Amino acid sequence: MEEALRIDTIQKTICRMCYIIMWMMAGIFFFYEISTFAACPDLSRHLSMKIQDEATCRGIDMSVLHTTSDIRNISEKARNMAAIQQEKMKNTVQETPEAERIRETTEMVKTLEIPVIRDEEIPDVSGNEPAYIESIPDLIPDDLPQMEMPGAEIEIRGFLIDADGYITGYTDSVSVTDGVLVIPSDERCTGIRKSALEGLESMIFEIYIPENITEIEAETFEHLHELMYIEVAADNPVYISERGVLYTKNGELITFPKGRY
Repeated sequence: MEEALRIDTIQKTICRMCYIIMWMMAGIFFFYEISTFAACPDLSRHLSMKIQDEATCRGIDMSVLHTTSDIRNISEKARNMAAIQQEKMKNTVQETPEAERIRETTEMVKTLEIPVIRDEEIPDVSGNEPAYIESIPDLIPDDLPQMEMPGAEIEIRGFLIDADGYITGYTDSVSVTDGVLVIPSDERCTGIRKSALEGLESMIFEIYIPENITEIEAETFEHLHELMYIEVAADNPVYISERGVLYTKNGELITFPKGRY
């Protein structure tokens, strides 16, 4: 009997402790909720006002807002209604009469064909027979002489020749082989200007003058300080060479090579 009373006492004690613990946990939870709202007094009001504004804009009855699940459902419904409204607005803009008219005009322009009017379909306004101009190539004679502009230069073997037939300069293709510069033997080249060979001072040791060169300006070879020998073609009508020195056939000294000094 005593053993049974002791077990019953223990069970009652345990039950009382469980009740006490449960009430303590409920009190702690209640105290936590009160503390949270006390620390943020505007939180509940802010959330309520935000949900109410959204529901008012979407035309939703606020009387159905009772629980958290209701609020979640209403928010989802509001978002869906907003998406549907935006889609309707987009379709409405696309299907306006003005948009339809612009689309039809664009399609008509794409398929528009411009008629081609042939020459025989053009009426003769003047009453005369239509005149046709012959093709331009038929009007140009084949034997038309080529005209050269005054002062124009031509190039012969790397030398620039002016309209008077004088050498005025040279290009990168001019050839000075082993120090020997050969003047072109061409009837279009008849003389040498004074500054024609500037820049070749250190490259020229010997010059060959052909029979077509009949005019050499004074001091043309004076700046060639490495020049040692001047050779002239035997049938040149104006110049001769005596031991590498340039003279006229009248005996006038033209150039004594500077490299010999």
